[in-house]
Formats: sequence, structure tokens, C-alpha cells
Amino acid sequence: MNKHLLFGFLLLASCSTFSRQPPDELIDKSSIHFLTHPRVPAAQSLSQFGYDSNAIEVALQTIYEERNYRPLWHKQGKLSSRGAALIDSIRQIDHEGLAPQDYLPQVFDTRPNETASSSIANKDLALSLSVLRLFIDGARGRPLARSADGEAEVVWDRRAEDLTTILRAASLNNDPFHEIHGHFPPHDQYALLKTALGTYLDSTTARSYNQLAKGEVLKRGMADSRIQLVKENLVTLGDLSPRGTFDDVFDAELFSAVRRFQRRHGLNPSGSVDSETLDELNVTPAERVKTLIVNLERWRWLPEDRTIPKQVWVNIAGFELVTLSQHKFILRSPVVVGK
Repeated sequence: MNKHLLFGFLLLASCSTFSRQPPDELIDKSSIHFLTHPRVPAAQSLSQFGYDSNAIEVALQTIYEERNYRPLWHKQGKLSSRGAALIDSIRQIDHEGLAPQDYLPQVFDTRPNETASSSIANKDLALSLSVLRLFIDGARGRPLARSADGEAEVVWDRRAEDLTTILRAASLNNDPFHEIHGHFPPHDQYALLKTALGTYLDSTTARSYNQLAKGEVLKRGMADSRIQLVKENLVTLGDLSPRGTFDDVFDAELFSAVRRFQRRHGLNPSGSVDSETLDELNVTPAERVKTLIVNLERWRWLPEDRTIPKQVWVNIAGFELVTLSQHKFILRSPVVVGK
């Protein structure tokens, strides 16, 4: 056989073998409607928590139709790099004050590349639905937010968002969550709350937290059995270095740590553990986490427009009114709040 002909035959065979890849499983158009129909669990959740299931269905239908109903987050039968990046981001969404389990479809539990009992198409649809819900909740707040005592709160109307545009942009970004997160609150205060939440989330898993008994004011130079417990709590909260001396003596390092804690909590930074400071120290990291999550949610209700020249804020818990001009504080004043 002619050696050139043989080489061409082998090259053609190798190319044919190389190109033989499993085809993408197509999304069934009717599955999109089924996913947002009130009779299925996912759709019941959409309706129960105030999502616009019609708008979500339109977004899903539009994007998948543009792709001839090929998956957004899977390729050749496996989770794509974009899909994997999205899932990794969702697993860390608790640092935004949101619950990962609310957005991570159950079909992606511990081994997202395995097909399990759910088809690739169903997994892909479920992940796209999570993208839309995550955008709505993170950018504008949950449509039906619930207060700390479980009562429903009415949240004012938000600007209409083109969910189709959001889903399209996320699916084209190598870091899909970066696209979604770009619509989260841009305010500096929101960022500070997130930082604090991360600290307290780490504290809840780091170690046990001590409850401190009431007694005389703890001051620098004193010895008291509660002082070691104070030190342990402040290490957990990040105000005291873990490399310090853990005895029952109120030393200079503890004095500085107490002042740091007091400043963070709006207390008089005396450096002594008085009754007010003791009460704040007895609030556990888990309780702080709940408070921070509630306040992150409330920030999402605010307009994201930072061009408003003058703003008036009332800190109800702090009995304080603050006036801002061009995002700079120009006035602080005590106020009386209540019914």
C-alpha cells in the first residue's frame, strides 16, 4: 500500500476516534415549564416565597432556546468548569448571610460530576434556577423576607430586572458568581457586615464560648477566675492574640483587647470589663451571626444607587440620626425612637 495513502488513512482514523465524544443531553422544553409549575416542589417554593415564576420561566426558556436547548453548565456529560466554579461559590454563600442549601440543588451533594439518579438535563435546569434565585435574593433581598420572630415582613417593590440578561451573562463568565455578585449591595456598610459575619462564622466552629458570671468590675492589674474566660472569649472573637498568657491576671494585652472589643460594639473604651461590656461578651457568636444575617438582608432592600447626594439614616438601636452628603457624615444627632 502506498505509504502516503496509509498515513492518510491512519490520520483519518485517529481524528475520527478523537472526535467521538458523548453528545450533550438536550434540555426538554416541557421540563422548564414543569419546573416552574405550581404542582412540583420547586415551583411551590417559588410561589411560597414570592418569586415571579412566570418571569423565571421566560428567562429559562429564552436562554435555553438560544442554545438549541444544550446545557448551560455541563459539557460532554460532565459538569463544566463554569458549573464547578458556580457550585463552589454557592457553597460559600453563607458569608453573604444566605444559606447554601437554599441554592445548591440536592442532585449536587458531595460528588457533582457524578450523574447519580438525576439526568444531566435536570441538573442543569436546577442549577440555572439557582442562579436566578441567588441573583434575586442577593441583589434585592428575598421577595418575602421574614423577621427574626418569624412574622412576614412586607418588602417594597423592587426595580424590575431582566432575568434573561443575568442568566446569559452568568453563563458566559468563567466566574459566574462574579457576575451575580456584581449586583449585590455596593455599600461600604454591607461589606463591613460581611467581614464581621465571616469572623463570627469562624468563631462558631472554632471553640466553645464561655458565659461569664456577674461580679465586680474587672480592671487592669486584678486577678479573678473570670479573667481567663474573658481571654478565651476574646481570642475566639479575634480581639486577643492566641499567643498571650492565659491566666487569671488582667494584663496590658487584655486591657488593649477589651478596648478593641468595646470600640467594635459602641461601648466606652475604658479597657475595664464593666456590666455593659460583660453583657456584650455574653452574647454568643451564634447569636451575633443571626443579627448580622438579619441586617445584611435589610441592606439588600435599600436602593443600590449611590448617586443620591444627601441621605438621612436613623440608627434605631443606637438612638442616633446621621446625615450624609456625598457619602460623607456631616451630622450626628441623638434621637428618640419608639411607638
